[in-house]
Amino acid sequence: MAVRPDRWAREQMSSGSMLIRGAEMVLPDRVVTGDLRVTDGTISKVAPNGGLEPQDGEMVVGGEGLTLMAGAIDPQVHFREPGQPEKETIGSGSRAAAAGGVTSFLDMPNNKPAATSLAAMQAKLDSAAATAVTNYGFFIGATPTNVVDLQQAVGTAEAPSPTDGICGIKVFMGSSTGDLLVHQQEHLENIFANTGGIIAVHAEDEDRLNARWPEFQDRTDIASHAEWRDHECALLATKRATKLAKDHNHKLHRHRPLCSYICRFRKD
Repeated sequence: MAVRPDRWAREQMSSGSMLIRGAEMVLPDRVVTGDLRVTDGTISKVAPNGGLEPQDGEMVVGGEGLTLMAGAIDPQVHFREPGQPEKETIGSGSRAAAAGGVTSFLDMPNNKPAATSLAAMQAKLDSAAATAVTNYGFFIGATPTNVVDLQQAVGTAEAPSPTDGICGIKVFMGSSTGDLLVHQQEHLENIFANTGGIIAVHAEDEDRLNARWPEFQDRTDIASHAEWRDHECALLATKRATKLAKDHNHKLHRHRPLCSYICRFRKD
C-alpha cells in the first residue's frame, strides 16, 4: 500500500530531532511516564521513568500531564475535495485529523466529480502535497468501465505497480454517496481479475437495497438508514466480495464492517 508522507513529515524525517520529557507514554505492553528521543526523524530512545538530558540542537518538548502514543491511521475518510470545499478540503480535513491524533489518512474517491482516473488522482495528490499536514493516501474509484484507468494507477494482477500515494481501488458494491456503483458480476470479476494491489469494498448488496427501498422511501428518521441497509445487506455483499478475492487471489479490505455479523461469518 502506497502512502505518501506530508511535506512537514518528510522534512522532519531528514532533519528532525527532539526530546519529549515527562509524558505518559503508551507502550505496547503498558502505560508509563517517561522520556522519548527522536533523532533525525526516527525514535532512537524510549526511557521509562525518564532521565534523558537534552542534546545540542535538539528541540525539547515538555510532556508533563500529556499522553504520548503512536499516531492513529484512519483508513476511511471522505474529504470533500474536489467539488465541495465549503464542507471540507484535504487541508482542513488533514488539520482536523492531526488535532485528534490521527497522523495518516486514506481518502475515498466519491467526490464531485468522482476520482476514477489517474489524472483525477494526481490532482488530489498535488493538493495534498501542498496542504496536508499528515501522511496521506487515496483510493481510486472503480466503475463498470474503467479497468484501464485502475491499471494505470495500481498495475495489473501479473505486474502490480502502485502509484506513490494511491493506496488501492475502492469498489462501491451498493449505492452510496456519489455516483460510483459496481454490482454486476461481470464487472466485479473484471476488476478483481485484472488489477493489482488492494481492493477495498463498500459491501452492501444492491439487489437487497433496491428490493427493500419501497418500505423506506417515505421515512426521514435517522434510524431508517440502518434499518434499510441492514446486516443481511452487508453480509451478502461481504460473502460475495470474499469469494471474488479468493477466486482471483486478490487482497481485500472491507470498509464499514458490522463487526458482530462479520466475525460470525468468519467463524462459520
